[in-house]
Amino acid sequence: MSSVSDDTTASEDSPEIEFQLDKPNLAGAVEQDQPAASIEARGQAASNAPPFEERMNTFQSRGWHPMPLPPRSKAHPPTGFTGINVAPPTAEQVATWAMDSAFQHHNIALRLPDGLVALDVDNYGEHDAPATMRAAVERFGPLPKVGRLTSRDDKVSGHRFFRVPTGTRLVSNLSQVGLGDGVDVLQHHHRYSIAPGSTHPSGLIYQWLDTQGAAAKLPSVADLPELPNAWLEGLRAPERATADMTANTEAFEALTPSIQSYVRDYVAGEVGRLYAELDALADLPEGAAGPRGGWQDSCLAITQRLSALALANWSPLSVSEVERALAQHLPNGGGFTQATGLSMFDRAVDKGEVAPLPRDIGAAILIDALGGMATPEPTPSDLSTLWPKRDWTASGNVERTLDHLDGRLLFDAARSIWFAFDEHSGLWSAGKSGSDDAAAAWVSRAMDAACEFEIGHYSDEPALDNKGNPKPASSQHDKFVKEMRSGGASMHGSVAKMLRRRASDYGLLFTGQDFDVLPEHTVTMLDADGHALLVNLLTGQTRPTQANDRITRRIPQVWNPDATAPQFEKFLRYAQPDPAQRRFVLFAFAASLVQGNPQRALYIHHGHETGSGKSVALNTMHHVMGADALGYGRTVKADFILRSRYRREANEHASVEISNASRHFLALTEAPDGSALDETKIKALTSEEWLSGRPLGGEPIDYQFQPKMHMTTNSIHGIGVKVDQATRDRLHLIEWAVPARHRDPALTRKLSAEAPGILALLARTYRELAGPDVEDGLVARDAYALPVVPSMVEARDEWLGEASPVQMWRDQCTADLPATAPVSEMTLNRTALAQFRGWAASNGYNYGTSRNDVRWLAGQLGVKTRKSNGKAFYPFRITVQSDEIWAPDESNAVMS
Repeated sequence: MSSVSDDTTASEDSPEIEFQLDKPNLAGAVEQDQPAASIEARGQAASNAPPFEERMNTFQSRGWHPMPLPPRSKAHPPTGFTGINVAPPTAEQVATWAMDSAFQHHNIALRLPDGLVALDVDNYGEHDAPATMRAAVERFGPLPKVGRLTSRDDKVSGHRFFRVPTGTRLVSNLSQVGLGDGVDVLQHHHRYSIAPGSTHPSGLIYQWLDTQGAAAKLPSVADLPELPNAWLEGLRAPERATADMTANTEAFEALTPSIQSYVRDYVAGEVGRLYAELDALADLPEGAAGPRGGWQDSCLAITQRLSALALANWSPLSVSEVERALAQHLPNGGGFTQATGLSMFDRAVDKGEVAPLPRDIGAAILIDALGGMATPEPTPSDLSTLWPKRDWTASGNVERTLDHLDGRLLFDAARSIWFAFDEHSGLWSAGKSGSDDAAAAWVSRAMDAACEFEIGHYSDEPALDNKGNPKPASSQHDKFVKEMRSGGASMHGSVAKMLRRRASDYGLLFTGQDFDVLPEHTVTMLDADGHALLVNLLTGQTRPTQANDRITRRIPQVWNPDATAPQFEKFLRYAQPDPAQRRFVLFAFAASLVQGNPQRALYIHHGHETGSGKSVALNTMHHVMGADALGYGRTVKADFILRSRYRREANEHASVEISNASRHFLALTEAPDGSALDETKIKALTSEEWLSGRPLGGEPIDYQFQPKMHMTTNSIHGIGVKVDQATRDRLHLIEWAVPARHRDPALTRKLSAEAPGILALLARTYRELAGPDVEDGLVARDAYALPVVPSMVEARDEWLGEASPVQMWRDQCTADLPATAPVSEMTLNRTALAQFRGWAASNGYNYGTSRNDVRWLAGQLGVKTRKSNGKAFYPFRITVQSDEIWAPDESNAVMS
């Protein structure tokens, strides 16, 4: 080992592992930690390092921000020099530390300058950092070669630095963008590095290793490579966290002054209590715990709550305001630093969780959104028109509340849920304030607003006491206001109960089936302002949604009939080279845009291997249709269309069907191998008929199942009964096969970017599908009829002909055993084959010699066998013996 001028030395290892996409050693060559240089050898290297003062000044001159740390420690830099909106140490401060003899044996922390980030790769413990980095490289592309700052010798772990534009704010961990754990992102405002020559608590020495694994000088910041743009954009923190950190108070600003005052008081009280908890932590004895635990747990919970309050748009609190306060209230010392607490807050902000509305504030904001409180205060001359005088009774206040809501509130008595119409989005929603209790709060807030608007509308003549003397401040209005604001909850509750009781009289009563009933050929998309838009796919006509449309869902794409999707069309040409089948796929997706299933179809997308294109197609359609709570798309397990014995979860209720009944596109995930589809269930769900089912925890209800179901699978599933023609006509087997040379792991993201163009393409296809050809006044073909593709019909019939008998035999003649059952109760694989062949012969099924192998039966059953003494057993028992027993050759008695 040789000494270097500002750091330490490195072991003479093989070249570093670089996270390049084309490097073959990424496939799994990274092993567990290799033996590091001995602590004694590392200690000798540390003793050869330049003095503390020289190293501090050198790091400062190279663009870094050095700070002293206690010896053999990674924590506790000087306070006031780390965190968000906190300036780094000046050159004068660094020089002062450097010359201070008290620090001469200290470690050195390097705060990153603005414009520099580090990928902190931790390849130890439970972390699988190489897998995370491989996934990142596959998504964002290769990284430039760069050295690493580390105390480990595993060729992977360490800090890799990259330059970025100043002001950049990225996520704090790659797991936040779905790339696994083990890789943090260090930034100017978030954490710091330990400088070369410092000693790890384990005794190992930090060192800068170049791309060949050799010890080298720590580069100047200006000499480090730039982070590629794809990484920069892919890791960029959510927009809310990258803003100017002022409060996002759109909902708060819409409130009336009186409600704003109430919200301010609530937030101030909540924040004050949290800061008081932080102040109390500093007074805890060493090792003692507060109400939330020790310093670490307490600060984590408190900073998360503060972040959620600061990010909520109903709160006047801002992120920067909290950061300034935390610098005053966070504890420091005893193994915990303010920098740690600020990092906790920073990560919480990056995560973006928002505090839910307290019930009473939620009621106020809802009324605001409905327009009740946002109405300008009327002048006295307008009062008689705007606010008709009514008695201050429960009945009068119900009418007063209805004036505020103006037909934008509905009550579902069956589920005891209130729905409100949002003028901005054009959609109805129960939101988080749909409960009965919330309804009472809505009424209370509406009455409170009415009180403010009606000031002066009533006579101010004071009431008289029993002696005929006037009572102070006792007008009708003032008396009611005083009662309301002194805890008149019983009045509020009585109004809410009356409103619910008389919902039918007031025209507020409805059922869930009254929502999302769309006109024929129509679907809801968005206009350029984000308002829901009804689009007739057949005529092209559009109009904004209104309250009386009662729409709760929309495709989250802006409608643009002129948009194009060249990559999507190219993908279909590769994945569906047969023009007839490609046309069928487009028709199937087009039919999935609208409500109902007049085609009575279940689409089964089959590909024999990963990368066939089926999942790309369905994931893209899922994105186009809307994967959020308001979208028309959803991905669910296929269990609910399987025969009950093959379901992975017991599901006696119809919650999946009922909760998704108003969606249009349902992607069904892969079912377990060997499972069988439920013919009766498929017929029911593709019939467009009214069904009856019981949701989880609820009473039976009637519902109409609207979505088109698209199932993806790598293996063909049986149905388990002889399939009649009505069922065959419902099943459409679509084969997918993208050539390997054309596969792109980022394809779903690229195609999803063409969502408006895909919608326009499918709308044109829909017109061809649903617009009947008319000749001499006669309809030449049935509207909505899917094209018939002979190759698909042949593949479907072959599938149903081969797979069904095996499932029929299993359903009729076997009973499953628990996994813990003894082998002696199970069925030997060749016995199962003999029983099946006998059953098949007696039922008229003819199988040639190619079906004599137990391996064939195992593939058809898809059931995992248990091995014992060189033989294979199925976890079921034979319940019905075959009339004819076929004896297989001994050569067929092999393990399956």
